[in-house]
Amino acid sequence: MKRRSAFPRPMHLLLAAMTLSAVLILGGARSIITQEKSASAVRRAAAEPIPFVIRDEDGTVVLCRGSSRTPALVTQTPVCMLPPEDQAALRSGIKVLTSEEALAVLKDLSG
Repeated sequence: MKRRSAFPRPMHLLLAAMTLSAVLILGGARSIITQEKSASAVRRAAAEPIPFVIRDEDGTVVLCRGSSRTPALVTQTPVCMLPPEDQAALRSGIKVLTSEEALAVLKDLSG
């Protein structure tokens, strides 16, 4: 019966080192790709300086976040009850930069 050595053969050591190197390199590349995607998302968000849009949806005043078409808030304010200039502004969308400004506009529209 042939006895195995407690130490791996040099070829095994070389293969283990190469495998470990490949894992470390791929892990680093994955981290770089993730960081680049995150940086790209931040640049896109910064390029869109309009965090809120107040608009008319199906005859009701709604608040949307950014360029999303899905309302973040649906009010009880019917657009038909507003002055014509407010109705026109809501059709094109009222863009506001802060949540405080959005709440002020919504309060003004609700009377």
